Amino acid sequence: MMDNVKIFTASTIFFALTATIFASISFANNDGPTCDLTASALPSFGSLNQGQPSSVLTSSVNLVADMQTVVKIYGNDWTGLDTSHTMPVGQTKYQNDWVSGDPTNPLLLTPGETLFTSSVNEQHSVGFQVAIPDPQPADTYSQTITFDFTCGEFLP
Repeated sequence: MMDNVKIFTASTIFFALTATIFASISFANNDGPTCDLTASALPSFGSLNQGQPSSVLTSSVNLVADMQTVVKIYGNDWTGLDTSHTMPVGQTKYQNDWVSGDPTNPLLLTPGETLFTSSVNEQHSVGFQVAIPDPQPADTYSQTITFDFTCGEFLP
């Protein structure tokens, strides 16, 4: 069994969010198993007002595997440049296989929730939305969203 972590970093200017892939890990050999996960970066959510939800942005999460794989998702609390300014991690909501509507699952702190389990190559569209609570001090906030995946035939 092998644990792998994909980390997205997200930052904001006032109440805008931008996410990019921070790390990429995979393993494979010619005679053995393959397990790899990639995810596209999120564009900026743009500026938001207090109490206003953002538009839904999507990340394409691609699994290339020929063994049982569990993919989990989690994040951290939002932190402003002024570290006394924070927002709960759950202000970010996500939805696996998002098509329309508002994502309903609040992002959790580690170890997170299972996003999906698969033993084949799959692509998922994960929708993300953030809402700024009212009141919330204006600041430049950042948050990290992590995809954690475990590959192997014996999973808990």
